[in-house]
Amino acid sequence: MKDEIKELLEDRKIISEVNLLKKRIDNLISQVNNLKKEEASSNFKAHFDMSKILEVVEFENYQKTVTKDLSKLEDKIDEQKRAIDNIIDELKNRPTIRDNKNLEEFLLTKIDELKINCSKRFADKIDTHKNVKYLDTQVFLLK
Repeated sequence: MKDEIKELLEDRKIISEVNLLKKRIDNLISQVNNLKKEEASSNFKAHFDMSKILEVVEFENYQKTVTKDLSKLEDKIDEQKRAIDNIIDELKNRPTIRDNKNLEEFLLTKIDELKINCSKRFADKIDTHKNVKYLDTQVFLLK
């Protein structure tokens, strides 16, 4: 469980780093768009290095891929959180060892009472007495 929590924290750290990169990419894209607008509005014809623009386009594609992967990762993180919450709820609701011991003692006393009542009531009959003894051995084996 601690390992899962550590993984979630690491995933959140990665998500924050990716978000920071995403903001930086958005700033670069806006700067390139501003340069394009300035060039289009002015009579000044600058020669742009197209390789840089192609790199930005490739980087935008990469950004889209990272965004998709990030959303998938966030879905998996939410799924893991739900699983951890379910485990915690189950741990809170499970019976304790003491509860199990008390139940066992209660059931054994009830079986003993039934055995005594049956032996008193049907002690005359040989078959019934044999059956009670058989039940007694079975109860003894359960202990």
